[in-house]
Amino acid sequence: MSYAAAWRPDGLYFFLHVEDPDRCPAESSDYAYQGDAVEVYVDADGFFPDLGEWDDRGARSFGVAAPADDTTPSSRAGIYMLFAEVGPLNTDRFTAVPTPHGYDAEAFVVAEDLGLGSWSLSADDTVGIDVGHDVSFPPGESGRDGNRAGLYSLRLVTPPTDTVWDYPMYNENAFCTTTLLAP
Repeated sequence: MSYAAAWRPDGLYFFLHVEDPDRCPAESSDYAYQGDAVEVYVDADGFFPDLGEWDDRGARSFGVAAPADDTTPSSRAGIYMLFAEVGPLNTDRFTAVPTPHGYDAEAFVVAEDLGLGSWSLSADDTVGIDVGHDVSFPPGESGRDGNRAGLYSLRLVTPPTDTVWDYPMYNENAFCTTTLLAP
């Protein structure tokens, strides 16, 4: 997976390119991230709470499921907070389209998605971000997390604790602290 991120005054944009020869997205009864998918993590201000907590307003993760076939874009994405789905991501703000060797996903995260009434970004602001790539078992196989065999994240907690608290879905302190540059 490779990614790019950008900002506008009203939100953050993510582009994720995934090479995957055999996509196997989550079953409809599972969360979007429980199969081939991409995950985006955002904290509105880049200040993180203590271990084991998330900013109840201002931090969320977003799972965008991979396309199920070679022609149809994915229409499935969820907004999560510590694995609890808090709602679907608005279909006007994400897409995942099949490519000859995998898929490309785009997402635009705004205040509403983070549980905020407003969010205005400008150069030199700090935000927290991370991205992840959920990889599946081969089609026809599954495990305790549905079709998902594992997750690769851009960043983990440093120094590692060798526990689940190293991962961004459990601990915002794993996010990258990013300063927005002027366009």
